[in-house]
Amino acid sequence: MVKKYNKRYLLILFLCILSGMFLFFLSININTPFMGEDFALVSFSSHYEPSSIGEHISLIMQRIIRQASTWNIRIGEQIAIIFCSTNKLYYYIGNAIISVLYVLLIPIYAFGRKMKMTEKNDVISVIISFCLIILFQPALGEIFFWRTGSGNYLWAVFILLTFTIPLRVIFDNRNLLENKKVLILLHTILGFFAGLTNENTVITFIIIYVCTIIYRIIKKQKVYLWIWSSFISLGIGFLVMIFAPSTAIRIQTYKKIFGIEHVTVKDYIYRTINIIHRFFTENIMLVSILLVIIIVYIILNYKKINEAKQKEQLCKYKSASINLIFLLSSALSAGALIGAPYVETRAFFLIDFFMIGCIIYFSIQIINEINKFISAITYLLLGILIILTVKENITIFKTYDAYNKFINTNYSVIQEAKKSNQSSVKISPYNNINNRILNTREDYIQSNLQHLERYFEIKVFFSIEDLYTIDESQLNAKYIEIMNGMDYVEYNQTEKQLKVIGWAAIENMQSENNDISILLKSDSKTYKFITNKYKRKDVSEYYNNSKYEDTGFLLDISDAKKIIENGTYVIGVCIKDNENNSNYIMYTKNKIEVN
Repeated sequence: MVKKYNKRYLLILFLCILSGMFLFFLSININTPFMGEDFALVSFSSHYEPSSIGEHISLIMQRIIRQASTWNIRIGEQIAIIFCSTNKLYYYIGNAIISVLYVLLIPIYAFGRKMKMTEKNDVISVIISFCLIILFQPALGEIFFWRTGSGNYLWAVFILLTFTIPLRVIFDNRNLLENKKVLILLHTILGFFAGLTNENTVITFIIIYVCTIIYRIIKKQKVYLWIWSSFISLGIGFLVMIFAPSTAIRIQTYKKIFGIEHVTVKDYIYRTINIIHRFFTENIMLVSILLVIIIVYIILNYKKINEAKQKEQLCKYKSASINLIFLLSSALSAGALIGAPYVETRAFFLIDFFMIGCIIYFSIQIINEINKFISAITYLLLGILIILTVKENITIFKTYDAYNKFINTNYSVIQEAKKSNQSSVKISPYNNINNRILNTREDYIQSNLQHLERYFEIKVFFSIEDLYTIDESQLNAKYIEIMNGMDYVEYNQTEKQLKVIGWAAIENMQSENNDISILLKSDSKTYKFITNKYKRKDVSEYYNNSKYEDTGFLLDISDAKKIIENGTYVIGVCIKDNENNSNYIMYTKNKIEVN
């Protein structure tokens, strides 16, 4: 009776967790307006209404064919086109569902089986999966909420991982497609589209397929028909993507952009170093958590592993090995980036997936340890993880809500100008820096205004000045005495160049995670410019305090006259404490004259 009650309780809890995740993803998606390449992939302008469903589908298909043949054949790109050209409600709901399913895929791969809603460990696994994504996914704002980003990466990776579930399960000697001819056919067809997902991620599974086939042949195990058929279809899809004319066009375009005539061995070495540095810099938290958990797991199981080794019973740790094999294999997706002229954070999506999977698997093994102390500590850490996730969810919602309101105001201005038959309209850029939970890609929009103008059918200008103009009262800043030194302050009237060099610190506050901005304040306006920070060992040595080592700043603005109005400005310093999200301001005696 107690067992049935517990299972019912767990079932209700599991359903509540799924509902909560869905509502969270849905609420953020609803607060995600068009951004970045979304405008480039829409099939028609905002002022054109297709006369019928047939015409609507025809316009979308024409856009898909044009994109696939002239720029990008990836399946995710075509999904993004569909999302950008249909009712936004479909995107909100569809993307929220896929986001939840992606969360569930991680423990499915970790344990090689479907989730059981009445199992405590499975409920915990889903919670950890969601928490790690929200807290540590390095490109959260590009992958889960932005139409083009989620279509090109989230949906593409989901298709690929869904396709390879039978391959994951075969490692545990279970054949999901045994005697299921219809499913084998559908799985084979899906393989072609999985091959069109992404150049670097597909390589990982092609190699896993090859190794699986070779291993089964050597071990004289049957290589099932679906393994051959799905491997071939995946390979065909991959080859179509690699050798498509649009891929060649895209490669040549990027070579031209980056000025690449030919790539040398030295270039490949440099790219390798850059990829490794980029990966560990942006995934340091996930990597650190994974290493700690694996070390704890090995310490707790060292004696058992030795005994199993002596008795030749290491098969007990087969699941741990499988997780590590998939993680190491996914590193190939990062290695494949060596062939690309640039690296995006979201390109590490697959390896992030398997890192989280390993963390979940080893965490559950530790929780199940007989050692009550270790188990209690793990539950405590899980509780802290949940609290931090709730806090981060609130931050994410506030960030997207503010951005959505700002953008909708801009779009209202554009629509009003269009209705008034104006030939052009001026809008303000969003003045928040892109971060892991919000990437507006306004850099793309501002350099490719034709997409925005084609969508709204009106000439659009961005006010660069508005990007730096602030309402000081909205900073909610504290005005305090800030330690500082202005080593160099100059406005070059001839070259219109503003340069400010110095250091700034708040007494006894750690400076490493602080942002330093320079304020220029006149009687009518206040400008805020974020500076480049650098180390000032001389300052830390002078005050005999290592907290002041990261206090140096440099501001160098070329052609400042385009941004700053004529006038006399008092120079101020604004330090943002990122740990507490607090701003501190002090105005100095330094002034500059802009004319």
